[in-house]
Amino acid sequence: MKKRTWLLLLALALLLMAGCSSEKTMDGTITEYLRSDTEVNAFLMEQDGKTIGVRLTGETGIYPALVDITDEALRNAEYPHMEVTVTGEKAEEKLTAADGTDVPTYTASVIIINSIPYGDPLILEDGTTVQVRLNREGLAYYAPDGMMLLQIHNQIPDDIFVDRVDFDVFPKEAQQKVIDHYEELGFFYDTAYQVERAWAEYNELGCPKDFRAYVARQSTATSYYNDRVIFYCTNVTLSRNTRRNYEKYYNAVYDRKTGEQVSFWSLFKPDENYMRQWLLVQLEPLDADRRNQLAEVLSPEWLSLGYYGLSIHIPWDVFPDEEGPFIGGPFYSYEEFTSLLQDWVFPLKDPHGVSPDVPAPTA
Repeated sequence: MKKRTWLLLLALALLLMAGCSSEKTMDGTITEYLRSDTEVNAFLMEQDGKTIGVRLTGETGIYPALVDITDEALRNAEYPHMEVTVTGEKAEEKLTAADGTDVPTYTASVIIINSIPYGDPLILEDGTTVQVRLNREGLAYYAPDGMMLLQIHNQIPDDIFVDRVDFDVFPKEAQQKVIDHYEELGFFYDTAYQVERAWAEYNELGCPKDFRAYVARQSTATSYYNDRVIFYCTNVTLSRNTRRNYEKYYNAVYDRKTGEQVSFWSLFKPDENYMRQWLLVQLEPLDADRRNQLAEVLSPEWLSLGYYGLSIHIPWDVFPDEEGPFIGGPFYSYEEFTSLLQDWVFPLKDPHGVSPDVPAPTA
């Protein structure tokens, strides 16, 4: 990853230097590869409806902006319709397009691979075909007119990111069991549904040229641990609409020795029913109707122990008519709250050693 970042920085530096020379920088989509006996030595690309020729030399630097491909993807013509940024000087000898016409041609000094086609198109419920491409952020979904509808921020498709910590904090076998569990769960959102929502709003707005693509992002990381358990939180960012994003949190607790998931309610001395009722009382900013509504759906996935106390993150769609989400929870300084916690909960430690330990509250 570090090497790929360094190469991209080098490529960008070369592009900036090109601005001070006779070279020109152009974005386009490759429409045809031209080969020598061994590899691609030129290609035609389309830019704003015009065809441009690009010649490669032994000195041409090719820099993929994507995580899982190399320069060989272009030299071996592995993907049709590759999107690239080309910097080069005008060549004296022009290339010839399929219709026999000579086209403006440049000898490339730098080529950045920006995106490639990925997998099969997505067919929406109304029959619309949505093209899928892989760019430097992850998978992107495009309307028939080329407008991006959804950008998934996950550089390696289908890779479920789960934070890894030192084996002294969490033994290798137990940690791998948790990672396997999250990989089995997969993504906490439906990609096709997000594209459908984006497509619907795009049409409702009249297909504007400045449409802001929906986003989807997911990561799972450790938060705190103690002698018995370790806490994980999955953060999911999705678009509420083209103007606003929202986050959802899915918290879980695992046994540090076995990697088995344990109930969040086991952190408390009273039973689950008592704690549910107690928590609802603490949510006084919500009126009685909202708390009654919440009582039916309150999930331990919304609860976590952090540096300051108990965090309660109620997703916005629980109360869709509100501005939401509602975020709150009692602090450790609240003596009644800490008296309900098991004695073994403290101290809490940061598995990455960044945040201070959370000691047992003093009376």
